[in-house]
Amino acid sequence: HAYLAYIDVIRWGEHGESDELKAEAQRHLEALGKPNPGHSHQRVAAAYLRYFSGDAKGAIDALTPIAKEATIVAGALGIIQMKAGDLQGARATLRDVTDRGDVRILQSLAELYRRGGSGFELAAITMYDSALNRSPDHAPSLLGRAMMHIGQDEFNEAMNKVNKVLEMGPNASPRQIAMAHLLRGNIFFARNNKKEGMLAEEKALLDG
Repeated sequence: HAYLAYIDVIRWGEHGESDELKAEAQRHLEALGKPNPGHSHQRVAAAYLRYFSGDAKGAIDALTPIAKEATIVAGALGIIQMKAGDLQGARATLRDVTDRGDVRILQSLAELYRRGGSGFELAAITMYDSALNRSPDHAPSLLGRAMMHIGQDEFNEAMNKVNKVLEMGPNASPRQIAMAHLLRGNIFFARNNKKEGMLAEEKALLDG
């Protein structure tokens, strides 16, 4: 129940899939009953459910005291802090567990560095590459790395990563497919191909 609740709430809240997944996550958590200190997935799923339901503070408060108990807990705390806008807190939390090689943590830290803008590009690229070395088909890392390629006018490399996401079919979420189309449009516009750029943006709106 704990792992299924975790997967369902991520698919619903982070990937934008069906609201039925939220209901499924709630049912799994209800079946588990009172939070068990030994069930990290249960506690993380409950925190993500609170965050994606609009209670960022409650989610952060629930995870902060137990962040050092397991990598997945610290990773979830850092990701929620980042999504809630506490970039400094998220960076500190995620840095503490980066060496454990969790792909979601590596990608999230890369995202933090990417958002840092000028001066953080190399750190972002390093983290994205580390994530992709761990999991070559990790869609969020492919999309983030594509953004870095676009920022450096490396359009062929960017298009290769974007196309890889588009070729994943159901293994990529609707939001990830929409972002891939949007980035594809950005690449076409950068190449002065306005027609293909507009078509790609239209696909992004349809899939998003």
